Amino acid sequence: MARLLQDLPVIVMVVEGDEAVARMHDAAGSTAPGESTRITMRRRYGHASDKTFMSNKNGLINNTVHTSGTNDEAKVEIPNFFELSEISSYRFVYSRYAY
Repeated sequence: MARLLQDLPVIVMVVEGDEAVARMHDAAGSTAPGESTRITMRRRYGHASDKTFMSNKNGLINNTVHTSGTNDEAKVEIPNFFELSEISSYRFVYSRYAY
C-alpha cells in the first residue's frame, strides 16, 4: 500500500461542506472503473480496466482518486498530509445572503 501511495505525483486537498464525503464519492465514481458513469474522475482518467480490477487478488490498484469513506476516516487521513495550520476554512461571499 505504501508503494502505491508514493508511486505517482498527487494533488491533495481537503473539501468541506454539506455532504462533502458523499459529494466527493459521487464525483470520484465507483472503485470498479466500469461501474462509474462517464462523467466521474475514475471513469475518465482511471488507469485500471475492469479486468485488472477484478483479477487483482489483494485489491490494490493504482487508483486515479481516493476519497475518505466517512467523516471519521477523513479525520484520520487528513493529518497524514496536512498540519492543522495549513487548512483554511472559508465562506463564499454570497453565503451570508443565501443562508
